[in-house]
Amino acid sequence: MQQAVLTEKERFTQMQWDMEGLRRKCLETEMKLKFEEDERLLAESTKASIIQEKQVLQQELDVAREQLKHLQKHHDEFEMKSKTDMKLLIKEVKSLRSSQLELKQQLSKLMEEKVDVERTLQKEKERMQLSHNSNAKLLHECTILQKRLQECSVNFLVEEEDKLDVDTSPSDALDLLATSDNRIGLLLAE
Repeated sequence: MQQAVLTEKERFTQMQWDMEGLRRKCLETEMKLKFEEDERLLAESTKASIIQEKQVLQQELDVAREQLKHLQKHHDEFEMKSKTDMKLLIKEVKSLRSSQLELKQQLSKLMEEKVDVERTLQKEKERMQLSHNSNAKLLHECTILQKRLQECSVNFLVEEEDKLDVDTSPSDALDLLATSDNRIGLLLAE
């Protein structure tokens, strides 16, 4: 009986040990299960956040594609306008260059005309100066001739006490008159 009790005790102890081992294994399994559940929940939340982030990124990508499409359209329009403006500028530059050439030719002609006009003006000034000098000389000569003509005049009458008398005899007066006429003739000839 003791032997049976001892055996039973040993079995009971062994059972306790087995139960303790099973309890430990059960706790470990529960902890593993809880850990795996936590990891699964974490993975699911991570997956959900990744899916959400993917959707946000997809929306951003769609918006970026739309913007790129819009920018491409603007770029194409700008490039078209730029080419048109470039063509217009090229035409304008060609026109300005031809105008510049024409203006240079006109300037050259005008400069030649200016030089001609300045020469003509200088000649005219010289001619006017010569004319002025000639007129001054002529005026001086006329003044001299006027004085000489006045010297040729003969006073036949002299006033004395409110009476008019002949200054010289008639023959002397005729001689003086003839001399005066000769001088006037010479002066007129000059």
